[in-house]
Amino acid sequence: YRSGETIVAEGEEGDRFYLIVRGKVDVVQRAPDGSERVLHTMTDGDHFGEIAIVEQVPRTATVRARSQTICLGLSREAFSRQLVGEMTSRPS
Repeated sequence: YRSGETIVAEGEEGDRFYLIVRGKVDVVQRAPDGSERVLHTMTDGDHFGEIAIVEQVPRTATVRARSQTICLGLSREAFSRQLVGEMTSRPS
């Protein structure tokens, strides 16, 4: 993603989980007056997108590249398979 490019937008369907490989992103939320507030800045190794997938709700914030950024993404189905696989492989 190029600097300034929106990766996910607040309110859209959450269909992917992302892992930041390299770069920096801002997590922003829109206020009722239309202004945006930066909630958090993330970088290499951080992740986002799990809330919308796990809770099956629209995206709770916009994530925008602050610098040139490379992300890996997992679809909802692949994320769910990983989560179920992790839970079933744990010892009782």
